[in-house]
Amino acid sequence: MVGDWYYARNGSFEGPETASRLLELLNSGHIDKQTPIWRHGALDWEPLHSALRLADGTPPPIPGGWKPAFPQTAANEAQLGEQTAGNTKHATQTVVKGKKKSRGHWLLWWKVDQVELDKQVSQYDSLGILHSARGMSVLCLAFSSAITLVLVAVSSFGIDSSAYVDVTLFAFLALFIYLGHRWAMIAAMIFWTLEKGLIIVQGLGPVHTSAGIALGQLLWWSIYMHAFYFALRVEQQKRKNGITANANVLKRVR
Repeated sequence: MVGDWYYARNGSFEGPETASRLLELLNSGHIDKQTPIWRHGALDWEPLHSALRLADGTPPPIPGGWKPAFPQTAANEAQLGEQTAGNTKHATQTVVKGKKKSRGHWLLWWKVDQVELDKQVSQYDSLGILHSARGMSVLCLAFSSAITLVLVAVSSFGIDSSAYVDVTLFAFLALFIYLGHRWAMIAAMIFWTLEKGLIIVQGLGPVHTSAGIALGQLLWWSIYMHAFYFALRVEQQKRKNGITANANVLKRVR
């Protein structure tokens, strides 16, 4: 099982490891409860005992500006319940707001739902191909490859064997997109734009393209562009989080 936890040690970080493996390293003395650990989606490095909620004999130091909680009574339990309900309502409204913004996102391909982006980054290694941004990009390219091969086979649309070059390129880009290479996602966006633009421009020749066909090409272009662009944004955010985390751990080590 591949883990998603990184831990800081001797001025650098190591991992990823599973939570159970971190406990083994703790028991062996390789790391301790104050060792900073981090995983994708976390805002910052946290001590091991805090992030994994390890049982510690004494409470951790209270950060500056924080106040210890008062002993629970019937009155403050009721107040705590109201605060929790309020926080839950606020979180629910935030999620719903994010979902509302995502309507029509396949057409407005440059618009990215921040809630979904954070989810993609935090669950990067656990999302399946049908739910991950890079997986959707791969499926788009696989679908186009299949359609191209079928059209070559029937040869009813004037498509010759040179289309195999497109299929090979699709497969090449799909592989590196799934591996998380940003250049492959950018290349896919450029290639897809050139291909659809060429189809529309060629249709303006002796045999004019109808408005319906041109609109269909633009729609097709928008759907794929959103998939490629969303995958690119996920990789950019994932890399940004990694750089920030590395900078934070270096500051702590120094």
